[in-house]
Amino acid sequence: MTERGAARLITAGVIAASLGFVVALVFVFQPWRACDNEDVAIACTALPQDTAMTIAGIVVLVAGIVAIFCGALAHRVATK
Repeated sequence: MTERGAARLITAGVIAASLGFVVALVFVFQPWRACDNEDVAIACTALPQDTAMTIAGIVVLVAGIVAIFCGALAHRVATK
């Protein structure tokens, strides 16, 4: 892989990791949710769709981290 390809992989990894982190964080805190018997939204029971989106966000976050690692490794190999 060339240095340019490694840089693109790192950039894509950063974007994916950031997006996955934001999605997971938003669906954990659920700011749109309101419960009758709870004071804060995070104490509300999560719906299956919310859980699925949280898991999807975490998967994208991990994939982004792996892409960053692979891009950094490829960049190191390409510069030698």
